Amino acid sequence: MHRVRVVLVDNQEAFLRALVAVVDVTWGFVVVGQAPTGEESLKLTDELKPGLVLMDVNLPGIDGIEATRRLRERRTPPVVILLSTHDEDAGELFVAQSGANAYVTKSARGRNPGAGRRLAVGGHGSRTRARSRRRGTGPSRGR
Repeated sequence: MHRVRVVLVDNQEAFLRALVAVVDVTWGFVVVGQAPTGEESLKLTDELKPGLVLMDVNLPGIDGIEATRRLRERRTPPVVILLSTHDEDAGELFVAQSGANAYVTKSARGRNPGAGRRLAVGGHGSRTRARSRRRGTGPSRGR
């Protein structure tokens, strides 16, 4: 069985432990590494070659937006999903700035819970929704 290799990047230990717990019980995914900074995430992804990186936006040193931009410029970039407590409108800006595949708010009150997991297994996340809205073909903002 092929499992998606996941690197988690967050400087908040409690949230990182929660992410590990969620990924560990999610079929088809395995945590292969953890990093508390953007710099360390770049080194770790070079070393471990994950298929998915869950990246906090607010990191010490190189923030998650810049680290994601650098990862997405690589020859074979991983899927990168940005995480933050900011609302989803801010998340769409983060995606546009960084080239991330999607944004998922850390808040359970977000409009699109679970988008990150669906994207990683072939569904659609915030980036697809944001692009289709700009073209006028996607779901309305209130949905």
